[in-house]
Amino acid sequence: MKKKQTLTKKELGTVESVLLDFNHNRLPRLLDMKKQVDEGATLDTYDLQFLSDCIEHSRGSEHFAELHPEFKRIVAQVAHLYHHITNAALNNANKDAH
Repeated sequence: MKKKQTLTKKELGTVESVLLDFNHNRLPRLLDMKKQVDEGATLDTYDLQFLSDCIEHSRGSEHFAELHPEFKRIVAQVAHLYHHITNAALNNANKDAH
């Protein structure tokens, strides 16, 4: 069993910065995208690039959450949101193709 590590001041500052950026810049756009795909829309090139950038930006989160389990839930929720958006958009695109 891994010992839970305490956040250093630097890590705490990084976490705060990442969460603020996510809450103010990425999450609102992701929720708009979710609403659009839930209503049957597909994603355009700009949407796909934004989603790709978000996923790439979050790649280190899983490792960080392993070291700091208190962040596992939020990392899992964000991953689920990405998965939902991409699956719904793909389903919508497949419907449009037929």
